[in-house]
Amino acid sequence: MEKSTPNQLNDNMLTIHGFLNDSYQQAKQHIQEGVSFLKTELFSIHDKSTCYINRMMMPVNNFLKDITEIESELQQELTKDASHCLCIDGQMVPAEVVLITQPMEENY
Repeated sequence: MEKSTPNQLNDNMLTIHGFLNDSYQQAKQHIQEGVSFLKTELFSIHDKSTCYINRMMMPVNNFLKDITEIESELQQELTKDASHCLCIDGQMVPAEVVLITQPMEENY
């Protein structure tokens, strides 16, 4: 076997060190690019899912608004009906009490 000279060993070590350093830099760059790509894709997925959820929820929100409006209108109508009073025997009696307590005439 031949003995390696110190210059050959230094050259080999420098070559190996350069190769390892280049490999490390390339791996680091690939990882950074991969993380950047994943970040971009996740933001894109988040934006798309937010848009889809908003589109799906819009009819539900509109339906709930409609129900709320209908309910408030019914409440207003109930208060209007409750405010109607009839004068019976000199006293003001709410219309719903009159409808419940007074006998009604039947027409056949």
